[in-house]
Amino acid sequence: AIEMALIEMCHQIFAAYATQDLCCRKCQQIQRSNLDMYCACSGNWGNKELQAESVRSLLKIVRQKAEFHGMRWLRETLDRYGVE
Repeated sequence: AIEMALIEMCHQIFAAYATQDLCCRKCQQIQRSNLDMYCACSGNWGNKELQAESVRSLLKIVRQKAEFHGMRWLRETLDRYGVE
């Protein structure tokens, strides 16, 4: 039961990261077109809420706990997403 809850949590984290809005780092405007390389103000696009490094570090901790407690399904799920 705990392992399945952790797997669901990982799925939710991946979905939240993948579907979040991109916003301009300069003017904070939300990206409206996926084709725009830069914002109208010449700023770069960045993640609005979840940063890649914070997601990566959280999932590494989950991976360590999965290995310690022998949670095979959770390890396989993290392998599928490329978490080392």
